Amino acid sequence: VVVPTLHTFFQSVVLTAPSNRAARGFDPSAKTLHSIAGMKPHDSMRISNLHIKSDQMRNRMDANQTYAGGWVHDEALQTAATLFHAAALRTTYAREHIYKLDTTRYAKADELMGRVSFLALCGDHLQLPPAPKSSGLLAPLDGTSDEHKAGTAMFNNIHYLFEMETMNRSTDPVLIAILQKMRQPKGATLTDREWQALRNTELDATQL
Repeated sequence: VVVPTLHTFFQSVVLTAPSNRAARGFDPSAKTLHSIAGMKPHDSMRISNLHIKSDQMRNRMDANQTYAGGWVHDEALQTAATLFHAAALRTTYAREHIYKLDTTRYAKADELMGRVSFLALCGDHLQLPPAPKSSGLLAPLDGTSDEHKAGTAMFNNIHYLFEMETMNRSTDPVLIAILQKMRQPKGATLTDREWQALRNTELDATQL
């Protein structure tokens, strides 16, 4: 729903995810946050190393996020805080000459991702954190780098939080009851009817 709407209003929309697999599952045009930020595995994510250093990198930014009107990042809680920070700062450098940005304010809530018009961070709040867990946006901040703290602060200062409490592909009350029990802390016992419903949905080998 969100992505087609953004394409209606903006000529350029950035779609990202923290990994190749997540990007492929999100949208055919989605890229990893590493790719959008122009980061290679050996690159430092320290602030002093995040300037746009070459015409090749500048062209890459211009092709991706310099002129974007909307940005959706999926699987947000699997994103490392330092990577989120690096993408935000480098995008600000890419867009500063177009939108007259003050790069010292890049971490402010109204300035995120180079003051892109629409920014959404999506995902399941119950999903696994990145590896290592200590790099995540919800990890304790004791002993972390300034870049990690800045990335976490930007995440925490997003203006609006919307929690989807109910989403299912079925109106079957038995299936809905099972799904609700799956979400209960420490689990819950299924009734005989619910167990039977699960057994009745088992795929046989010819369907796999």
